[in-house]
Amino acid sequence: MQEQRKILSAKDYVAWIMTILFVFVVSMYIGSWGLFRDPSLSPQTRIINAAHQITFLLAMSVFSIFAGTLIFFVIRFRARGEEAEL
Repeated sequence: MQEQRKILSAKDYVAWIMTILFVFVVSMYIGSWGLFRDPSLSPQTRIINAAHQITFLLAMSVFSIFAGTLIFFVIRFRARGEEAEL
């Protein structure tokens, strides 16, 4: 049985990055870009809104890297035909 090394090409890296960016944009859109509906209620609400936006941005960044990488590798290295046999 011949062992094959699967090496990522430049095209794969571009697709990987595009997948991560796509997941990031979609997740930010679904989350209303981290904005509250009406942040003009009080000064404390503006402070909480700023903290929420930063936290949401960081959380979506980490989520996008994880989910985008997972999606890319599942699609890129899926078993095909005779390769599926162990």
